[in-house]
Amino acid sequence: MRSKILTAMGVIMLICLMTLGFLAFPVGIPICGAIGLFYGIKSKDKPFIKWCSLALGIGILLAIYTLLVISNM
Repeated sequence: MRSKILTAMGVIMLICLMTLGFLAFPVGIPICGAIGLFYGIKSKDKPFIKWCSLALGIGILLAIYTLLVISNM
């Protein structure tokens, strides 16, 4: 099941990258982090929870940074 989740995350990032370009990172990383976090909590996989929560945090920070940059243009 873990490989299916990681494959889904990769597909989401590729689709975001093709459609949004650079904005795929602040959009795709939080989505993938949330999906991984839900899976990690469901399966009680501690390393998966740790890394996905880190990715979710980084994604949220990227989204905030992107919004600030866009609003200051």
